[in-house]
Amino acid sequence: MQLNTNGAPPMGRDNIYLTDKDYAREFGMLNEIKIYENLSFNLEFGYVHLIMDRSDSVWGLASTGGDHRGLRDAWNISGLFSYTF
Repeated sequence: MQLNTNGAPPMGRDNIYLTDKDYAREFGMLNEIKIYENLSFNLEFGYVHLIMDRSDSVWGLASTGGDHRGLRDAWNISGLFSYTF
């Protein structure tokens, strides 16, 4: 396993720098459902789609940069019960 400069294993993807031809689309939604007067449930959803330039002159044979190179979209779903008194 390759370690980073701090001696720890790397986290996330290395060397993703957006160029002028790269962009991302983000969608998020937050819903609050009142169950009782003091009890509510929050449901949150987030999604980010990264669109990167597919030309070989920018990313070459890198392991990132397009659907065909194994890059995955980021998403999150979370729920929270909240009780106030």
